[in-house]
Amino acid sequence: MITDKNGLKHIYEVTETEVINPYDNSIKTQGNEKELTLFTCSQKGTMRFVVRCRYKEAVMDE
Repeated sequence: MITDKNGLKHIYEVTETEVINPYDNSIKTQGNEKELTLFTCSQKGTMRFVVRCRYKEAVMDE
């Protein structure tokens, strides 16, 4: 869940996790759906840990 500056909560569902080569540009691929891709270093900086998420809904913060 990510809350924007207007208080709207954007809810995502994790669809995939993987560890990839740091030079693999497939994480930049965009589809037609609203998606979120998070990545960070893995294995002491020699690889990337990738989390792919699909947009579910937005709800107003109460």
